[in-house]
Amino acid sequence: MKKAVLILLLFIFLSGCSPTPEQIRDEIDQANYCITDYDCINAGSKCPFGCNIYVNKEKAGKIINLLDSVDVACLYGCVDCPDVACNEGKCEALCGGPEPTGQQSEEN
Repeated sequence: MKKAVLILLLFIFLSGCSPTPEQIRDEIDQANYCITDYDCINAGSKCPFGCNIYVNKEKAGKIINLLDSVDVACLYGCVDCPDVACNEGKCEALCGGPEPTGQQSEEN
């Protein structure tokens, strides 16, 4: 009986040590802030959290460790997006060049 209780307590303790996917998403969201483009860095791509996860460079180490701590059975085929923009205080990956502005250039 004591052994079963001890095993149950150990299981509860160990299961509480790993962050849940929801907790990791919250950490990613909280780490995604910027003032300029230079505040942002790519923390990587990890299923099920997304491709090109850009976060504030001061929080990147923590996010990378969290992403590495997750063992998932899904796989992404991500396109590399090396460019980033700080848009309304959030880091955003730019894939395939600058975002269209909707304005047409004048031709002479």
